[in-house]
Amino acid sequence: MKIAVTGLPQCGRSMVWRYLSSGHIGHETLSTVPVPDARLEDIARFSNSKRIKHFELELDDTIGNIIKGGSIYSQLQGSDGVIIVLRGFDRGFGNPVPVVDAKRVKDAFILFDSNAIKTRSTTLERAIKKGHSREEKQLMEKELLELSKFVSVLESQQPIDNLELSEDELKFTLNQGLITAKFWLALLNCEELFSESILDKISSCLQCKVIQVAVGLEAELEELNTEDAIAFRRELGLPEQNSREMVLKSLIDSMNLITFFTSNRNESHAWCIQSGTNALMAAGKIHTDMQRGFIRAEVIRWDKFVEAGGYENARSQSLFRAEGKDYIIQDGDYLKFRFNL
Repeated sequence: MKIAVTGLPQCGRSMVWRYLSSGHIGHETLSTVPVPDARLEDIARFSNSKRIKHFELELDDTIGNIIKGGSIYSQLQGSDGVIIVLRGFDRGFGNPVPVVDAKRVKDAFILFDSNAIKTRSTTLERAIKKGHSREEKQLMEKELLELSKFVSVLESQQPIDNLELSEDELKFTLNQGLITAKFWLALLNCEELFSESILDKISSCLQCKVIQVAVGLEAELEELNTEDAIAFRRELGLPEQNSREMVLKSLIDSMNLITFFTSNRNESHAWCIQSGTNALMAAGKIHTDMQRGFIRAEVIRWDKFVEAGGYENARSQSLFRAEGKDYIIQDGDYLKFRFNL
């Protein structure tokens, strides 16, 4: 999953990206960041696994000005979701106005999507008039109809992500790289915490979850030794652990993802999939051979797996249940796929 980190100038976007990347910075603006999950640690312990593979997010620090447009939108279009960074500090840039900034960001995204849909619609209208087969024309007319539906939503100043999208509609949004059809998470980069009413206004504007993080302070505290950092956190009324994990987990929630687990002596692995995914598609997430030769999935809740003391004990106690390809994976499922080629 690729997440674009963006925002208006002087919002501290790159600061947020570096903080979330924390030692995992890769090439230029990209970093691959594991999402910690204590459940996986427990599973690995009872599986005697040599390695632990957390689910990973790829963070992209976007370059450019979203108001002016340009190549920054190529980065946004190539993402699965967007972190919208809002300025919540002064530092010589003036009093922060995060609600106003949120509206400016949303307006820029709506304008971009509206123009993209207009361009595509014009292309389709011209193509329909030319010599195409009846089937091709029907497909283009269907796409035009769907695009007109998106236009009406954007004209009401709402993101397309608010719609209940069919599989075909989702393909249209992906093909066009529509920004308002992606998952958003607003991050208020602040020095002092804002009131709940401000957060509610931002959430109402962007139609997404809003979290606030004192990113500069968090980064400074990480430079202290553990005891001093904990003491400062207690004095400031902050949680003992940094907020990075909270942000990453908020991303997972915003993208409507759930986690299932697999393990053996070589590796324990966390896999993230869209909520509502069935066992057949989950098997394909691991390997296409598993999906092609799917027989069944053996399922147990991760905590029952740990309570039993691992796979062999859970199986000897008949704690696994057999599920078919249409079984809907639940967050926290431990799975063993049976397949044959």
